[in-house]
Amino acid sequence: MFTITVLSAERSSDDYVRINYRIKNNSGSDQSWIKVRGTLYKSNGEAVTSGNSSVSDLPANQSKEDTVLIRYSGYDYSTYDVEVVEVY
Repeated sequence: MFTITVLSAERSSDDYVRINYRIKNNSGSDQSWIKVRGTLYKSNGEAVTSGNSSVSDLPANQSKEDTVLIRYSGYDYSTYDVEVVEVY
């Protein structure tokens, strides 16, 4: 129903990891609100922490870009994931 493409991910000096992504609505209907979660993982697959963002008013077959901000002062994550968790 949705395709998420990570555009970039970076750690900032203010203890945030910013994951910039593009979400495409592949469904045949407009979506008024989409909750997206970004999660940081250790190399063993254990989730470290997560953060949420939302995209509103995404028409069918259209894309938008947004950012998930995850507050995390550690450096022990090795990978990340971005996924859709709720749709209204």
